[in-house]
Amino acid sequence: MECGTKLTIEEKFKEMRISKGVSQVDFAKAIGRGEHTVIKVEKGERPLTDEEIEAGRKFFRAENYPLLEGEVAGFKGKLYVLKELAKEEALEEARRLRNSIAVINDFHFEPEMALLYKAINARLLLKEQDMDVARESLEAVKFFLGNGSFELRYHYYYAMGSLNMYTRNHKEAIRYYKLACDIEAYSSQEPSVFFNLAVCYSRFGMYFSTLISLERIYNNFRHDMTSTTGIMVVVNLALNYTRIGHYEKALMLHKEALLRIEPLGNALRLACILHNLGCLYYKTGKYKDAIKEFNKALQHFTERSHEYLETLYFKILSLIADKSSEYNLELDHAKVLAENNEYYSLLFNSLSHVIKLREKEDAQYIEDKIVAYLRDRHDYFKVMIYYEILKKFYAKNKTKTFEIKASICDIQARMMRENI
Repeated sequence: MECGTKLTIEEKFKEMRISKGVSQVDFAKAIGRGEHTVIKVEKGERPLTDEEIEAGRKFFRAENYPLLEGEVAGFKGKLYVLKELAKEEALEEARRLRNSIAVINDFHFEPEMALLYKAINARLLLKEQDMDVARESLEAVKFFLGNGSFELRYHYYYAMGSLNMYTRNHKEAIRYYKLACDIEAYSSQEPSVFFNLAVCYSRFGMYFSTLISLERIYNNFRHDMTSTTGIMVVVNLALNYTRIGHYEKALMLHKEALLRIEPLGNALRLACILHNLGCLYYKTGKYKDAIKEFNKALQHFTERSHEYLETLYFKILSLIADKSSEYNLELDHAKVLAENNEYYSLLFNSLSHVIKLREKEDAQYIEDKIVAYLRDRHDYFKVMIYYEILKKFYAKNKTKTFEIKASICDIQARMMRENI
């Protein structure tokens, strides 16, 4: 049966009767009528009564199937509840709902609905870290996508984008999220698709594209920015305005984020805001203020976690820039914490060269080892930090200064690119 094919309740019972090898006589007995009545019903000459429909349901054990038009609409409503539960990570409640509506997989009268179930359920599977089953579910949808509705395509593209984002294939994630965004009837109602697209753009250092996606959410959903997701939109806007050097707007957004997070009492989100505010103060040369914010953020992060090490890295950068005597002690401690982490071990080792940046060998190490490594990771915010450090070191060397300025222009061009 093709997607979108609609049958009457009488046609559905006829198909169930034939597929199960039940005679018209036996079905007539089941609903308390004669064979002649069933013949008329199947010819479309007489509708089934409510009592006959209920008797037929029991006979075919189809009590939970969405046979009637209103039941189909109600079933779709449950699918969207499942989507919201998965988004909010209410996993136990989502699993219970999924189990209650999984019957759609055995019900071939609503093929579009069954495919929509697979696409939306993939979101829950991804939250459960069940990547293989999610991929299989989406492969089943892909086979019928050509005959599917825009609604089905949207949820398939969204789930495929999320699958690729979860598996760190951000280039493919961007492709699918953009396809989902193009279906405006559905993407306009779900800001998370633009937020996820922004996250993927940021992985490639495409900070301007990131801002375009985040600004779309901020402008269109400003009336509903009190949720954690809404706050994270403001937080990420502030972070990316810092990344591109728009510090005044970044500061305004940081203050807005702090006001929004305070009533929620979410310590981890608060720490993220404090970290980002510290980065803003570092970039604007307010090193003591930066250190103060980093210290507050570190109190809420778990030691050795990515967030803790990232904040500690920027704190030490600020201590070095502020010429504080504490940086050596903090750096020694940081190297111990990051000894099993390649990325942060390299970053903390680079700070040793920043501290003693008087010899050409130290500058060469930073340029050849650290900057090259960070460029490959599209970590352009940190690349720009090191270029600023190198620019000061080579201030009297016109050739090197020109090379560094050219490299900075190249990074800025990469940050502004439209496609990857």
